[in-house]
Amino acid sequence: MPGVVPGGRDDLVTRQAGLILAAELERPLMMFAGTEPDDAFLIHERADSDRGTVSRVEFRVPDYTSTPKPLDGTLIGDEAQASYEYDQIRIDGHKFDGKVPNAVIDQNVVNWSLVDGEIDRVGELWAINWERWMLHQMAGNVAVTATAPGSGSTFPLSGSNSVTAYDSAHIVRARKSDDTVPATDTLVGADSTCLETTETIDRCLLVARSRKYGVNKYPIARCRTPWGKKYIYATGPEGLSQITSNDPRNLFIPLQEATLAGGADYDESAVANLTGFIYKGVVILEINGLDDPEYPIKGLNSTTAVANTKVSLFLGACSGQWMFGKGFTDGDHIGFVEEKIKRMYMFDADTNAGFKRTIPIDTAQTFGSLRVVSYSEVA
Repeated sequence: MPGVVPGGRDDLVTRQAGLILAAELERPLMMFAGTEPDDAFLIHERADSDRGTVSRVEFRVPDYTSTPKPLDGTLIGDEAQASYEYDQIRIDGHKFDGKVPNAVIDQNVVNWSLVDGEIDRVGELWAINWERWMLHQMAGNVAVTATAPGSGSTFPLSGSNSVTAYDSAHIVRARKSDDTVPATDTLVGADSTCLETTETIDRCLLVARSRKYGVNKYPIARCRTPWGKKYIYATGPEGLSQITSNDPRNLFIPLQEATLAGGADYDESAVANLTGFIYKGVVILEINGLDDPEYPIKGLNSTTAVANTKVSLFLGACSGQWMFGKGFTDGDHIGFVEEKIKRMYMFDADTNAGFKRTIPIDTAQTFGSLRVVSYSEVA
């Protein structure tokens, strides 16, 4: 069976690089993944970890109650020290593959590369798969993952880790038109006035920054973005449409009118070319996967999806964590192997990886994100 000649035309260096580029850059949320603590999605490289490995990650916990001692206070035997909480992430193996039958002949009758096209297809599949991991984990989507392919396993949508529902302190529900907040996701689905607005984002900012408003232990820190240290608000196309509507609770249109009045070019404004914008230090992004009809992410009644609801995500630093294992580190997070047998071209692209929303085990409180539930026109 022929192998791949290093440096030759089938060398994995060129094909693997293109596949990795597609997988890691074709979905907007991947731009916020990195190895620094202020990245929204922290990447841990564990080069010695095989598939099935469970790795522990520790966090230093600030003691807000600690006060300074007097200079003559007791020291020996009464020293203070840091305390830590921990989370753990499971790494598993995942694979996509492809083939081009009768590759030599087929390449002679088309004016594009069938091999490159097949590799692009798998790169796109990886991008979609990784985005689904992130969205279902970050949304706490315990209802839909239980019905995913694979004999009911959560494996295909969960990033190899069980999905955990949000604690109540990290759930923000859109207000009704009478300015009251529904007590449950079911009530959100029953009231068509529970729309996403800029007021919803204002309340996310309040909960994220203030320990007084529910997130008692961990105020959410801003994360690194291409536009500086900011929060991220990820919403689907329907959510973005609501945020930019004429609802009186929305500040989007007045702000854009002021921008245009100040001399901004109309064709470059968020009104004319809306896929996202920045509001009060929050990057609002349209993430199409949040409106995925195949694996919908909705409000929850216990573990049952609630009709006429949708979920958006408010993200800060270290809101989720990637773990990459043996053989797929230093950025090359997808392995690539190809073979040619006579006229059959085949390859597989695999990884040892896991993704999980950050939830320290001792507190069971979500660390760096909020779950936003609002009304959807679609049941």
